[in-house]
Formats: sequence, C-alpha cells, structure tokens
Amino acid sequence: MSTESQFANPGDRYVAKMEKDLDKALKDAGLREGRGTLVKKNISLGDFKTKSQYFIVKFRDFGAIDGDLVKVSNNDQVIRDQIFLDANFKDVKINLADGFNKLDFEALNIGSLGGNTAEIQVFDDKGQLVTNDYWDNLAAGFKASIVVTKE
Repeated sequence: MSTESQFANPGDRYVAKMEKDLDKALKDAGLREGRGTLVKKNISLGDFKTKSQYFIVKFRDFGAIDGDLVKVSNNDQVIRDQIFLDANFKDVKINLADGFNKLDFEALNIGSLGGNTAEIQVFDDKGQLVTNDYWDNLAAGFKASIVVTKE
C-alpha cells in the first residue's frame, strides 16, 4: 500500500534535486558564489619595480555583489579604510615612497554569499597596466599584497 496521496504532484520528488543541480550550474558559471573553502592566508599578487610617482588601483567584486568590503594601505598607513565592492571599478590613488612600498588590500568581511571576491587592476602614472589579478573566497582579516620598489 502506498503512502502517497493520489492528489500529490508527482514532480515534487524531483524538485530538490533540480534546485541543487541549478545551484551548482550557477556557481560553475560564476553567477553565484558558493560558501566553498575560505582562503585563510595572506597572498602575494607580485613584486614590481617602477619609476612612477603613484599607482591607480581599481577594485571591483568579480563575483556576485554581496557586500564585500576592502581596506587599502601602503607601508601600514591606511589609504582607504573601507571600500564597498560592486560591479563597477572603484579607483584609489596610492602615492609611492622612494624605495620599498608594500600595498596591502585587506578583506574586511566575507559577503553574504561566500568569501570576499575582488578583482584588482593596477596602473602606473602613465596609465599603463602593471598587473591585473584577483582573489577568490578570501577570509576576513587576510590580505593580498603587492610589493613595489620605486626607483
């Protein structure tokens, strides 16, 4: 004897699996972030030499817009204490000191859909692209850094 009602929708038994498959497809296509493994370490985005007086650093959330926040500093001096990442690039001008400069970009939080996801573009004072990189699922409190030596 079956416990199913004759009035039940026979498709209901497939809904959960279909929603799970759709969720996975959206994550794979980059249309939804997942709460995957958070990166819980500081990461390096490269070492560079330049004669530029300053860099223009552009940030945006390359994943879903879910409230990611970033702090920008140079040699431990805060340039911007909080930048909200959305689909459009936000520019930050960083004046470079002679010699060593360590540019830190700190994930202040994880967004509502997963870890902090940011794309970073760095331009010199002539508008030339120095580097273009990103981090995926960076945990709050961890940093991505660029080391710049101004000649």
